[in-house]
Amino acid sequence: NGIYDESGVWLGHFPVGDATNAAVRYVGETFDDLEKLGRQTFEINLPCLPPGVTDIFFVISTPVFQDVGIYKDIKVVFRDGENQGHEVLVVQMPTTGLSQEAGVLCRATRMEGSYWRIGAFRTSSPGSAPDYRPLLSCLRNIQERTHGRASVWEHKVQRLAALQKNTRVMTPLGNWRKSAARRKSSLAGQG
Repeated sequence: NGIYDESGVWLGHFPVGDATNAAVRYVGETFDDLEKLGRQTFEINLPCLPPGVTDIFFVISTPVFQDVGIYKDIKVVFRDGENQGHEVLVVQMPTTGLSQEAGVLCRATRMEGSYWRIGAFRTSSPGSAPDYRPLLSCLRNIQERTHGRASVWEHKVQRLAALQKNTRVMTPLGNWRKSAARRKSSLAGQG
């Protein structure tokens, strides 16, 4: 669990979600970069979520402008909170065709009463750790199709416009993208 600001910049891991009334808790992670294996664990207490929470998205993103398709066996495993050995549902990403920096695996959508429905997407999306804005835009579009268009907070639009004009922030991001594209094309040429 972590926090990003409205410009899409990752601020880091936090043990408790910032707007979830402590209903989402980051448990931990294990990674083996050599084997390209990893696991992140969260606990979500659905009844404790604020009433205004309509969706919880389960996404994956790459560290810096790589394709999420380089990782195999990407999945979300839903377990019973009172019986961790009981898998309620597994949502698996496809093993081919993922050619962007992030992936939207699934979402939990609040239904009438205290019920939640899981919907699978299994699709790739632009957006990675240096700039989550394309991924956030994708998620916002998904939400708008379900819940209708929400108004944008005016101060966020003004701050984002000012940030995009700030060459000190945006130039390194553009350079990272160019560097990643060069690396990607050189790796493709070797294969």
